[in-house]
Amino acid sequence: MTQRHTASLLIARPPEQTQLSKAQKTFNTLVQKIEKRRSELLRWQSAAEQIQKKYCKILLPLKKSTMLHKSIWCMP
Repeated sequence: MTQRHTASLLIARPPEQTQLSKAQKTFNTLVQKIEKRRSELLRWQSAAEQIQKKYCKILLPLKKSTMLHKSIWCMP
């Protein structure tokens, strides 16, 4: 999987302004939420990859083996 690292898009307070406007604060809050969710998504994707590798390494061979034994015992 390809991971992209993006720079934060937070709005900085200009020196002549005492504080950010309500819209700017809302924007910054939403950007922070997106970054948090993006990080969470990357963790889930990593976990899914690890589970898939374990499935292919452990469970799939076991399933194939079980099906082979089933076909041997169920032959007419």
